[in-house]
Amino acid sequence: VDAFEGDVPWDELQLALALLWQRAAREGRDQGFGELLQRMAKCEFENERGEEVLVEEMDRLQGALPLPDGDDMEVAEKLMGGGRAEFETRRTETACLVMLR
Repeated sequence: VDAFEGDVPWDELQLALALLWQRAAREGRDQGFGELLQRMAKCEFENERGEEVLVEEMDRLQGALPLPDGDDMEVAEKLMGGGRAEFETRRTETACLVMLR
């Protein structure tokens, strides 16, 4: 919720995502995010378009995951209903959706 409200810096969100993906990879359920984590470790997203490409990749991967249920579903529906927001907002929304799924 803090991330959705913009209270969490992007670098902290990236760290949380990396830890989430690392755990999922160890448990054999990374759904492609393990590869994305490896690309992050190689600094492939540390360039002019890096954040934009990372968000596009996260959005593509999370779109293939099943939707959450319960309270998480309500949050996900709010995040998905926003349309094309400015990049920083879209980046945070995508990160939140990935964490919910």
